[in-house]
Amino acid sequence: MLAHNTKRITEGRPVVDFDPVSLYPFVMARLYCLEGMPKVVDAWTTKYLLSHLFENGQTEPTAERFISGFFVVDKIVKVGIERAFPLILRNPDANQGEELERATNYIAENNNMINEAETLNGSNVTRVVKLKPINRHYTFVTLRVNIFSMSKRIMNEVMCTAEDIGVDIMYQDTDSMHLYKDQLDALSEEFRVRYGGELVGSRMGQ
Repeated sequence: MLAHNTKRITEGRPVVDFDPVSLYPFVMARLYCLEGMPKVVDAWTTKYLLSHLFENGQTEPTAERFISGFFVVDKIVKVGIERAFPLILRNPDANQGEELERATNYIAENNNMINEAETLNGSNVTRVVKLKPINRHYTFVTLRVNIFSMSKRIMNEVMCTAEDIGVDIMYQDTDSMHLYKDQLDALSEEFRVRYGGELVGSRMGQ
């Protein structure tokens, strides 16, 4: 993905392809997976949940931090910060005419779980009958969500730090970014201040 979705041509200034060592193994090493039977909560506020959520690296509950994690159903359409690489790519409700295309894509991507599907006459609603969902099985179905969410968080720690101090990132994909070589030291120093870690190296996650 190009910054601001704009093509760039750079001459006479070295550009580096900067990517972490073994991103997904690093994600799994850093990730804390929820354990035990989940509880459905209705009355707790977001402020309460976040104020008692485990800190990074915490594995045992304390008097103040006793919530290991939580899942929410939410729809975010604006984050309030203009970024070169937007944290939200599209609002699914922005164009209701896309409903049929979305349904077609959903069926194509989940054909192994769908028993039958039909579009209701005179509407943009598609009726889908699915097979037994995998969350009825004895598997940790949210693990993939956790891994991808943590990988995005790790990348955004670097991306947002870079943008905050004016480092020019021209391109980004799942686990790499392109930036000017002469700005790498400034990014590494600011990352060290913010997160207490070394950004450049040969160890996992650097």
